Amino acid sequence: MSRNKEKSLCAICGVELSGGKRLYPNPVCRQCDSRALNANGEKAKWGFEYVYETQESYREALEQTRHYYNDESIDAIIIPDAGENPVFIDGRKCWRRYRFGGYLTMKDDHDCSDISEFYRKHNKSRMKADEKTND
Repeated sequence: MSRNKEKSLCAICGVELSGGKRLYPNPVCRQCDSRALNANGEKAKWGFEYVYETQESYREALEQTRHYYNDESIDAIIIPDAGENPVFIDGRKCWRRYRFGGYLTMKDDHDCSDISEFYRKHNKSRMKADEKTND
C-alpha cells in the first residue's frame, strides 16, 4: 500500500492524521475535538465524568465493587467506555466511538440519528475498522 493511501485528514481542519484514525470515516483531530460540545452546549463528557458525574458517586461505585468482589484492596475502577453522543464541533454534528478508555471522534456528513446509521451512511463497517486497529 502506498504511503498516500495510509494518510487521512481531519474532517474539520484538514490537518494530517496518523495511526488507526485513518480506518474510520471522517476522523477529527484532538485539537478540533477539544472544542466538542454536547446537545446542551456544554463541554462533552466521557469516561468517569460521564458515568459518575461526581466524586461521591465514583466513591460509591468503588465501594460497591469492593463489596461485590469481597475485596477491600480494590483501589480503582477502570475508565468506562462511555460518553455523550452526538457531540458538536463548531456547529458540526459528530459521533464518538468509545473504547479502551478513550474515544475517536468522527464528523457526520449525513445528520444521522445514531452511530449505527452513521457507519452505514459513511460506508464503513465498525467491525471492519475494529479488526484493523492494531497500530
